[in-house]
Amino acid sequence: MSILTPLLNRELAPGMYRLVTRVGSARLCAEIEAHGWRCLRIAGGQAADKATFLHAVSAALGFPAYVGQNWDALADALGDLSWAPADGYVLLYERANVFAEREPTQWAMAREIFAEACDYWATRGTPFYVLVRGATAGAGLARLA
Repeated sequence: MSILTPLLNRELAPGMYRLVTRVGSARLCAEIEAHGWRCLRIAGGQAADKATFLHAVSAALGFPAYVGQNWDALADALGDLSWAPADGYVLLYERANVFAEREPTQWAMAREIFAEACDYWATRGTPFYVLVRGATAGAGLARLA
């Protein structure tokens, strides 16, 4: 059984989870995409502040050029995703601890926006999960392991 089985079988409520596994991102994304969902990998190693975080998310999710680089634009874009249609979404946020440790207040805002997106898509019957890698960033999140 894969670490993702409960998520892909929709046994877990949509939301944010701390991902604890040695399985590589490419393999995780391949499994998610084989299930018919979209895996959107956020490269968090360079996201050390709000601006670089927003850029990393925009790049990972392929936001159209008209999407602004602020919290409201992020929330709006996460609630749209018309340019990336899928039966479900998993945001795999690698090295989230970089942003969380350097900008804890901004990370709290990002977590709130991600949580709202998970709730929004749940009301539409579309699974939306955010899997966070990085111990500091995952503090307070249920563990997916």
